[in-house]
Amino acid sequence: MKKSHTLRILLALLVIFGAFAYIVYGLAQLQLVKGEGYSDSAGRKSIKTIRTTGKRGMITDADSVILAMTEDVYNVTFYRDASKSKKADYLNYTKSIIEAIQIIEKYGGELCVDFVIGRDENGMWQYQFGDGISEAAWNTRSQQWRSNHYITETKYDDPEVAYQFLYGRYQFAQLDQVPDEETVLKVMAIYNEMQMNLYNSLPVVIAKDVSYATVSEIEGRSMMLDGFAIEIGSKRVYPRGSLASQVIGYVGPISSYETYYSELEPQGYKLTDTIGKDGIEASMESWLTENISSRSGTRIMEKDSNGKLTREISSSEPVERTAKAIPAEDADGTDQTAGAHAAGNGNAVFQAEDAGSNRTGNSGGQGGRQPDAGIFDDITHLQHGCAKSLRHQAAPAVFGKAHD
Repeated sequence: MKKSHTLRILLALLVIFGAFAYIVYGLAQLQLVKGEGYSDSAGRKSIKTIRTTGKRGMITDADSVILAMTEDVYNVTFYRDASKSKKADYLNYTKSIIEAIQIIEKYGGELCVDFVIGRDENGMWQYQFGDGISEAAWNTRSQQWRSNHYITETKYDDPEVAYQFLYGRYQFAQLDQVPDEETVLKVMAIYNEMQMNLYNSLPVVIAKDVSYATVSEIEGRSMMLDGFAIEIGSKRVYPRGSLASQVIGYVGPISSYETYYSELEPQGYKLTDTIGKDGIEASMESWLTENISSRSGTRIMEKDSNGKLTREISSSEPVERTAKAIPAEDADGTDQTAGAHAAGNGNAVFQAEDAGSNRTGNSGGQGGRQPDAGIFDDITHLQHGCAKSLRHQAAPAVFGKAHD
């Protein structure tokens, strides 16, 4: 009997020793064998690289008169800390958003974000994932939106039901004064923009080019307006108005997904970037843009477990670039003035100066319309009561300079 009891004790000790040895082996594997790999993985997850850009290059005439330039403006931004997801947190954010909207609109500003739920012309609730897009694109946007908002299609297929769900999430009913439906949709639009970009760990722009009075009030109430801040943005301006506007062109958002993924993304563009859409802005896009990888700077940031950026580790500045467009004839050492825009195939020849190197090429671009040889014969400009031909006054704009 005693021998059997001793055997059981020895067997139990053996099992305990085996379990202990297995744990020690596992810890050794975790710390010694795989430790470096896990450490590298954790380090990568706690580091975020942010792209920084300079300004889009200016377009000037031969006398350095600015025809297109990028101007600094004030933008209002919003950031929601992902760790703040309790009802009290949402209530506080909702109060701040409503107050920020009132400040922006009081001084003539408006929001630059929209919500995907709204009413149609008959007053019926509907989803608004885009007009004129394919069914596949609609489904993709719908799935992304539902995934980011944790709203299933089976339970919230009806847009009104989804609206009521978000109405409760954002604690509108707990406010001292319940806002009207228009204001509720504006608040939801700001939440929506933040939620769709939460993985970026960056604030989202909710109002662009606001007045200085707006900046002053929001900055002055920054302690009360949780999540709101002012940042410096940019906009494209044309100091001489409509002068030769059909030749200078304009900029706008990227509108073609196919063009973006096949041509622009490989160069470093983001889908939210602005590009030249017509005229010189488009034909010289590759020289004017600040968005390509070779010209962008970076900020290496550390972030915490909630994705919030905590400190900057290192940074590099965007690269400045100078490009000078010259008449085709100048490439051969001949006339540079009237008629210089007729370059055989209707394109201008340009030189670009980048880090001490010169390049000469053709100004064909992404769908940019080239200047017509007789365009200045048919356009006149009234100045000081006299009609003057744009051939002498504005032609240099087509073959002037483009620089940062």
